[in-house]
Amino acid sequence: MNPETVRQWFTKANNDLKTGKDELNTENPATDTVCFHAQQCAEKYLKGFLAFHDQEIKKTHKRIGCSNRLQPTCRALQHPWTLSAHQSSSLGLCRV
Repeated sequence: MNPETVRQWFTKANNDLKTGKDELNTENPATDTVCFHAQQCAEKYLKGFLAFHDQEIKKTHKRIGCSNRLQPTCRALQHPWTLSAHQSSSLGLCRV
């Protein structure tokens, strides 16, 4: 695991979260922008999770890619959390 890579992913995720929250607190929020940054935040935290567990992070437009890499990592850690293909597709994981 490269701690700097993990830190960078989590910093980017935190920035997306801050941007979404800041926009949501305006008088007339652009809700599509808030949703975009929420999706980006979730994706970047998941990529940070993969990086923490020494999983390769590939740039891809295939939505199922991250989900396929998360499942074995979660099973190896005996983590109860899983991400279905439908959930991955709903988040648009790995699209950006």
